[in-house]
Amino acid sequence: MVPDEPDSEEPANPAQPAAAAEPAAEPEPQVDPAVAALSLIAEIEFSGGDPQIGPPADINPWGIAVVGYPYWFWTDGPSSLQASQESMGIEVSLDATATSVTFDTGDGGSVTCDPASAPRWTQGVAPKQESPSCGYTWTERSATPSSPESAHTVTATTTWQVDWTAGGESGTEVVQRSESVDVVVGELQALVTG
Repeated sequence: MVPDEPDSEEPANPAQPAAAAEPAAEPEPQVDPAVAALSLIAEIEFSGGDPQIGPPADINPWGIAVVGYPYWFWTDGPSSLQASQESMGIEVSLDATATSVTFDTGDGGSVTCDPASAPRWTQGVAPKQESPSCGYTWTERSATPSSPESAHTVTATTTWQVDWTAGGESGTEVVQRSESVDVVVGELQALVTG
């Protein structure tokens, strides 16, 4: 008797290993619109305001500012700024306005003015006429016989209000910038004869 031949046919549907599932893509991190706005604000060069003083010291024979004389203060530079560009993948718009400028007069005094409307001194201004809104009179000299070049450092600090919109949100930031100038202030002595 012939033994049965073993069945050599393979199963029609052999079991296949399951394909490994691909990992789900991680969601892109969401950028906070306020962070994007602050990033752009940090890139903007806001003006500190170039401090100006009139009448300038170089128009008098002594070449110095004088104790007791009323001086006009103002700044040269823009008082508004607009910008719109992409920051961290978000479109950001800025609308900035210089709301005030404070002059530290170098002798312990200060005066705060509106940078957009502070009147400028011109040669048409009458002698000893005070500024209508932004002036100062030094009462102490900076220069002395032993230190004739000693000066008061006048620092103008401009405050900017920056309104921003980004990604459907909005907000306001305050930015301050400063610039300085040295002013030699002396005291004139009247010579009495006779």
